[in-house]
Amino acid sequence: TSVLVKIGRADHNALISALYKALDNAHGSIREGATVALGQIDHVDPKAVIFRLIKALKDEDFYVRIAAAKALGKIGHADPKVVISVLIEALKDESPQV
Repeated sequence: TSVLVKIGRADHNALISALYKALDNAHGSIREGATVALGQIDHVDPKAVIFRLIKALKDEDFYVRIAAAKALGKIGHADPKVVISVLIEALKDESPQV
């Protein structure tokens, strides 16, 4: 993920686009890495990212769900009402780590 963050400094829009695409990758570790990266970089429109992270909270891979919850905690200030509600719902996840 640190490589993705460094790339983001060079071409922010291309990075965001690549990360969004990676969220649909067949491999959970790729989706997890993209989710972590989305929580670590500055966003022009954090509300758009929040929508993607909320979707990631429902991923089949619990590592992705954990990463999504952490990322939402980092950028959730952009829409605290929505993020708090979603994170409270995530407390019901089958995996206690989420």
